[in-house]
Amino acid sequence: MGRNPVIQVLLIAHLLLSIFLNKMVISLPRSSKEQSTVGTYVPRDQLQPAA
Repeated sequence: MGRNPVIQVLLIAHLLLSIFLNKMVISLPRSSKEQSTVGTYVPRDQLQPAA
């Protein structure tokens, strides 16, 4: 049995809205120049290896 067309439209709208909002929120710097302007400076003697 197929889904109700109204439900299908709502599911598609929800998916598109979720994708749009995620693109608005997540903005990663792409180049090393852009990466150098974001984040918090950590002095070399305070760097720690990744866990």
